[in-house]
Amino acid sequence: ILALLLLGGAALSCQGDRAVGERYDIERRFYQLERRFSDTRIRPGLTSSDTWAELTDEYARLYARCRAALAVTDSAGAEVERAQVADLTFRTATRLTQLLFSSRAFDSCVTLLNEVLAEVPLNRDNAMNAWANLGRALQAAGQWDSAVTVYDRAIEIFRPPVLSDGTVFFRLFNVPLHLYSVVRQVDAGARAEARLAAAERYYHGLAEEYPGTAVEPAAWSNLGRLYEQAQQWRDAMAAYGKLRNTKGELPATVELRIADLYAAGLGDYQEALSRYEQLEQRITAGDTLLRPAIFFKRSLALLGLGRYEEARRLLVKLEQNWPQYYYGNPSAQYAKAQSFEKEGNWNRAESEYAYLVERFAGTPQALSAYLHVVSAFREIGDTVRASQWYRRAMDDFDRLAARQAGSPAAGLVLLHKAQLLVQEGNREEAVRLYAEIHEKHPRTDPGYTALIRAARLYRQMGDTATSDSLLAVVRRELTEVDDRGGF
Repeated sequence: ILALLLLGGAALSCQGDRAVGERYDIERRFYQLERRFSDTRIRPGLTSSDTWAELTDEYARLYARCRAALAVTDSAGAEVERAQVADLTFRTATRLTQLLFSSRAFDSCVTLLNEVLAEVPLNRDNAMNAWANLGRALQAAGQWDSAVTVYDRAIEIFRPPVLSDGTVFFRLFNVPLHLYSVVRQVDAGARAEARLAAAERYYHGLAEEYPGTAVEPAAWSNLGRLYEQAQQWRDAMAAYGKLRNTKGELPATVELRIADLYAAGLGDYQEALSRYEQLEQRITAGDTLLRPAIFFKRSLALLGLGRYEEARRLLVKLEQNWPQYYYGNPSAQYAKAQSFEKEGNWNRAESEYAYLVERFAGTPQALSAYLHVVSAFREIGDTVRASQWYRRAMDDFDRLAARQAGSPAAGLVLLHKAQLLVQEGNREEAVRLYAEIHEKHPRTDPGYTALIRAARLYRQMGDTATSDSLLAVVRRELTEVDDRGGF
């Protein structure tokens, strides 16, 4: 009996040594691959598709080795090594799914993640990551209903979705907001209302269940964002009003956001102006970031109240006192042009718009100015000036898009070009351009926007089948869950 016990102990010792050695080799190989991945990612333009494919294969081989090592460590005396190998298995699989996702092998991502969740022992942090990744992969693979099922199940299992260090895991926490955002854009109606109600219940519930924790302010913040998307402005302000600190005060950034909602949401410019002025008195003189922003927003509120000369005086002071802010914020120049236009001084307004498109070329404000000026001349019947601005806009759009080819900035320029075509009544050419934007800039904001706008145009033209198919693509591609917190 003693001999058998000694032999058994020796066998366990050998197996333990083997487990430790295998874990060490896997870890060393994993970090070698991670260095290669980092080196390859920082020079994507110089990396061939073969290199990415080779790297994907290397991670796949390491993942298979990790799975085999889990069996080796599945014994008494190797619990620590098993946990370490399980973590390495998860990290290797996560990187592998990232590479597969980038190559649009979404079904392979789904298969791999299902396997990891079913067969790899994961701690809570890793499990939350895996569930979030599975939902994203299913959505990208076009399996919307399955993606929603996974997301709903994940936020139910991990309630609240908090990591082991106590921080909120926003890739799951923001899922209800994400689902409403997607459905609102592609399935407006009863489905959107149902998702809005579900998200509202989720965040309200968490705020009430976990007071005094990091979950509570995150929940109120997301409720505010949710209500903003639903254009329920007063509900949004009420949610943001819960974000008080221990002294019972609202942070200045929250106060500013509430004032913005009075102006942009409710159109109550007088209340917004009062709040901007109160906030300006509250902040310290050294707050160089917030002070010019409030100054600018005061001018916008004055514009809304029809006090154009006062608004312009503030804008001139803004340019004098905070030139870096003024020239880094094209909206200030746009507001100055608007003040002259609304005052009836169109000649001066046109010159201010012209300065805007020259000084701030390529910015959303400058691009939008082209559309606005062409439309304004059309409305007053000045077809000559409208045509001149139209040709100037189209030339500028083509030049900017060519100069920024391949970047999302080029996609933004082309979006404005397509919008100008729609404005001029050329819907057929516009939908062709929208298709080109999506093809050149997939999985970017300009690409998504192009699909949504094209779908609306097709529906207006009576082609509901094409409209529905484009919206299905949007739903499949809007997979990025915002991983940031609120205020």
